[in-house]
Amino acid sequence: MFAREDGCGLTDVTCHLRERVSQPGVPARRCCCELFRLSYRYAVRSRARTRTRPVCPGLTVERRTAQELLDRLHRAQNEYYAGGDSRGLSDLLAADVRWSVPGDNALAGVYIGVDHVLDYMQRRRRLAACTLRLVRRDVLVGRGQRIGAVTDGVVLRSGRVHTWGTVGLYEVADGRIRRCWLLPLDAADFDAIWS
Repeated sequence: MFAREDGCGLTDVTCHLRERVSQPGVPARRCCCELFRLSYRYAVRSRARTRTRPVCPGLTVERRTAQELLDRLHRAQNEYYAGGDSRGLSDLLAADVRWSVPGDNALAGVYIGVDHVLDYMQRRRRLAACTLRLVRRDVLVGRGQRIGAVTDGVVLRSGRVHTWGTVGLYEVADGRIRRCWLLPLDAADFDAIWS
């Protein structure tokens, strides 16, 4: 429903137009044009108000900070998946971390706490026989503490090289990963790789 501002405050545009249509001699086309003009003006004013008033002042993750954090995360994951220790990973995870993996595969589930997330990664490393590699392609940032990473993965399983793409949506708290939602770009392919 659209609204417009006038001297009396917010008024429903549809009621305004209903009044105009009931007046003799006002064509319907003119009412549609007026609806468009008023709704456009309202949308522009709404956007202008949003820009001047930040949603979460002081809580936005900068792009460079997001890139650095995600690069450290993917470097630590690659080292761990290649057979290294989990120290680098556990330093990047918040104590109450929650990691969600969708689908119908051996890795699907919600893992809560550092120990459970590391168990998930250890299971993934075991399934991949230490051949899994992740490559970050892009970082997505906006308002608030959530950042995203477009990431490609490659693994050797059953004598075949498999590749896939995901978007990882992360929530950051005090420079650590607090939440992760893994979103495969091709869910069926992702399930087939990790089944």
